[in-house]
Amino acid sequence: MKPCSSQFITEFNVKARNTSESIGRNVIACQPGKTTSADYIVVSAHYDHLGVNNQKIYFGADDNASGVAGVIAVAEYFKHKTPTNNIVYAFFDGEEIGLKGAAAFIKQQTITLNKIVANINFDMIARGDKNVLFASGSYQTPAFRTLLSDLNGRYGIQLQFDHDRPEQGTNDWTNQSDHYVFYTAGIPHLYFGVEDHVDYHKPSDTADKVNPVFFNGAIELLQNAIDIIDKASVTVDFRAERKKYKMPD
Repeated sequence: MKPCSSQFITEFNVKARNTSESIGRNVIACQPGKTTSADYIVVSAHYDHLGVNNQKIYFGADDNASGVAGVIAVAEYFKHKTPTNNIVYAFFDGEEIGLKGAAAFIKQQTITLNKIVANINFDMIARGDKNVLFASGSYQTPAFRTLLSDLNGRYGIQLQFDHDRPEQGTNDWTNQSDHYVFYTAGIPHLYFGVEDHVDYHKPSDTADKVNPVFFNGAIELLQNAIDIIDKASVTVDFRAERKKYKMPD
């Protein structure tokens, strides 16, 4: 593991919705692939949450400490095996105020955009209240569904390919997290997450609400999913089959 540029932390200026300005910080690491000319898969999660509001701490156990743990688990999975592609482990800041960290990553071009095979984004993967993990993005890039369908039912997890069609309105998750910035840049994406639960964006989103059996199963499923996508990229051109559509207003 090494920095993708000169250091692990890259800074960017942030103007929040209330017009205040601050410095955002992405944490970006690269794992070399099998060849020096390899392309890149960006595995991402946002690490920011809502902080403290009205003297209440918003812990963000599912949103999105769970996704951060998922990215770390993928890095651990590849610690003892060399991936086909270079893998970028991206921990984005500023997602909750408008996908700021992901936008900075694209703008700064830490990785040349045409070298990015896909973005695989984790956001809320720990709450298995319905024992379902959703994969959003196969509507735009059908190869993902073809490759990963056999993972449905593994590790006790129902994997459903959904929440990515324009006719679904607000249930279309294409613009709901950091993967949207990659989508608008023409990069295939896949977003893994659960549906909103009663603790979403509340102080009650705490670690005791996490279903450990579901979460552990989801982690193993996602490790396998990245491995499958990484290997398949040798023969599958995800960019070539990606469909683009206009998000509904």
